[in-house]
Amino acid sequence: MHYVPILTPSGTKNLLPKNSIKRQLIIAVVVSQLLLAIGLTAAIVLYSRSQLLAAFDIMLEGRADEILAVIHDTEDETGTLMLDRERLSVPSDDFFEVWDENNKLISRSKNWQGAPPSVLVSGSPIFQVANQQSSYRGIIVRKMTIFDQEDEHPGPLKKVTIVYASSTRDLTHRIFQIGFFAVASSLLLFLFAGLFAAHEVSRGLYPMQALAAEAKRVSARNWNPTHYNLTGANNPPLSSSWSGPVIATFVASTPPLAITELMYNPATRTSGTNDNANVDLRGGNVDALVNNLQLGVAQNSGATNNAGG
Repeated sequence: MHYVPILTPSGTKNLLPKNSIKRQLIIAVVVSQLLLAIGLTAAIVLYSRSQLLAAFDIMLEGRADEILAVIHDTEDETGTLMLDRERLSVPSDDFFEVWDENNKLISRSKNWQGAPPSVLVSGSPIFQVANQQSSYRGIIVRKMTIFDQEDEHPGPLKKVTIVYASSTRDLTHRIFQIGFFAVASSLLLFLFAGLFAAHEVSRGLYPMQALAAEAKRVSARNWNPTHYNLTGANNPPLSSSWSGPVIATFVASTPPLAITELMYNPATRTSGTNDNANVDLRGGNVDALVNNLQLGVAQNSGATNNAGG
């Protein structure tokens, strides 16, 4: 970035560029803290979701085993299987259905029309279905067991397929609770960390700011070999060609216009006048800059506003 220096010894304005080191450091720290908070929140939510889903699947498998425990043989010549609903203790809003090894339906919950065919032929034991504006997560359990164990000679192993699904409403609610807690905690941590980082950055850059403030102050003396000080009677030799120090503050900023040409102390014309001294200003509000500049020219040299160019 280029800056055009404006000498303002009569009044100082502390105009810092928008991309100052302090601002860049604070923005970098705040952005990094924000990304850390987002990443931490996402990690907490995703990990908690995976753990809750794993626990939910274990619950589904346990309830499928409960259904398996109430299936028994009809003890007749057909040897078909049946489900004893009186001993069944699963939630009433859950879905289930049981199939035998011949793909014959043994029993199904009254509030379900059955699992989609794509679910039954799928190789994955876990599936998702929607019913009555609610999402259900289910499991398919295929087991071989002996259902007739009362005789001295137990019957053959029989294969059953149990499809069980339960609503994920409470599970989703828990995940949202964890997400809300993680977001609130991360935002609180981000707020305190951001304020602390901004304070420490400002504190760490204070020596540089003090040095920059001192660098704006300029002390100068004027050399005049013909100058003699009047120091008292008989003018003792306590004189110097240097003037007293003049201290002023100069600020670099981006002005609304620029000095494109400066003619100071040009050659005197034959007419004896010196009207070639000028300052060429271009762009923006010329009057605003002229009123704030202190030019070392005679007042009678005049000033012309050429704002148009």
